[in-house]
Amino acid sequence: MTSDTAPPPAGGGDGWAALPGGDPAAVRHADVADHVAAIARELLGRHFPHDAVPLTANEVAVLRFVHRHPGATSGQAAAATGLQRSNLSTTLRALERQGLVERTHGEDARTVRLRATDRAEASTRAVRRQWSGLVAQALAEADVAEEDLATTLRVLAALEDGLRP
Repeated sequence: MTSDTAPPPAGGGDGWAALPGGDPAAVRHADVADHVAAIARELLGRHFPHDAVPLTANEVAVLRFVHRHPGATSGQAAAATGLQRSNLSTTLRALERQGLVERTHGEDARTVRLRATDRAEASTRAVRRQWSGLVAQALAEADVAEEDLATTLRVLAALEDGLRP
């Protein structure tokens, strides 16, 4: 770990140890969130592929859900992303304008189903290809073992599930 990424020692005076009771577990939990946020900033910022469609945070959340749940309803997307229906509607219109999401009518005229388009699939592939290479290089340079990566994936998935609305 480089000095840029290593957390300061506890009691460093810059807020790192300023957690209830100086609880070491609370400090580690905050450190996890800090690292996840820093990684997200890197991946969504300067490491975002030029051949992918740039999206807002809400658009990413909705498209990610639709990609993983083809045929979902807008109500399901709102519940899963934590967006208000009005914000979801605005986000879906933007994704449709960009050719990334299609709305189709379900079994009755009132039910609308969401589907990621071929353009969305291509953009997602470009992003995942770029990120895969970046993560592989960073982990190789840090000499991270494959079993550590598998554990990290399980922990991150549990964290994401636990933070969902």
